Amino acid sequence: MLSLKSFAFKSHINCRNVLTLNRRLNEFKDKQRVGVKSSDESVGAMGKGRQSPQQYCMDCVKKYDFEGYLSAIVVKEATVRRNVFAIKAFNTMISQTRDMTSQALMAQMRLQYWSDLIDKIFADDTEPGVEANEPIAYELKHCGTDSKATKYWFKKLIETRMDSRSLSHFPFQTLVDLEKYSESSVTPVYYLIVECLARLHDVSAAQRIDLDHMSSHLGRAQGFCNVLRGVAHNARYNRCYIPSDLLIKHNTSHEDLMRGNATDNVIELCYDLATITHQHIETALKLMEKLDKQNRVVFEWIPANHVVV
Repeated sequence: MLSLKSFAFKSHINCRNVLTLNRRLNEFKDKQRVGVKSSDESVGAMGKGRQSPQQYCMDCVKKYDFEGYLSAIVVKEATVRRNVFAIKAFNTMISQTRDMTSQALMAQMRLQYWSDLIDKIFADDTEPGVEANEPIAYELKHCGTDSKATKYWFKKLIETRMDSRSLSHFPFQTLVDLEKYSESSVTPVYYLIVECLARLHDVSAAQRIDLDHMSSHLGRAQGFCNVLRGVAHNARYNRCYIPSDLLIKHNTSHEDLMRGNATDNVIELCYDLATITHQHIETALKLMEKLDKQNRVVFEWIPANHVVV
């Protein structure tokens, strides 16, 4: 697990932000010791004496997306923070579907389960989280009704992963293919978070355009970064998400990457993709400077930054 000091160093986080993060971590540790009191603890299907759906989402993100956890706990507004954890927990669960089964059909069936839950979540008279004993679904119901998060973006996250090309072992022929996939599988998470902010704050039209534009660049940067970081992990499943045109450009192959051959060509390939990633991050940071402070907090900790910079 990434330590606080190494995260701060690699992300170039200033001292004030480190202290804020440390304080928020201690607050949540205190809450966990005494038991988190939530209005949702009385939800019958979740079980008396069990952790609340809100805490379940936090723990899920903390376990599987620690950088996302760090970026969420510093959000001061409780409503936005709760919604951010719900969105990130949902994305974490569906992003793991590919690793849970070797069969594309089984992965599609699991994703269809979530697609059906989303339909129920946005129906007016149902509590699918209670009915299905699904804490994330319960929290998403809160997210959908409280922040008016768009159903379209939740469905987009699922449908992108359900596509047969996304479930193949070598899905991307070109860098454009990877960019489109990142725009559809990562960027919607940021769009949904922007909707949470817009619900709580009076976001001007100009600020909303900047937020959406920044989200687009962040999504692509994080998507590229995920591919770079996931080379060794995906190799265990005989998969490689590096686009074929980059492999050809650098005179290397899927096999070189899956075998962990750190040749000069492989290093140049990774540097090439990291450079493109860095450009998206730099654009996002410039757009962030134009945002009001209240609209910036969720995006201050760009997860891809400490890996590529």
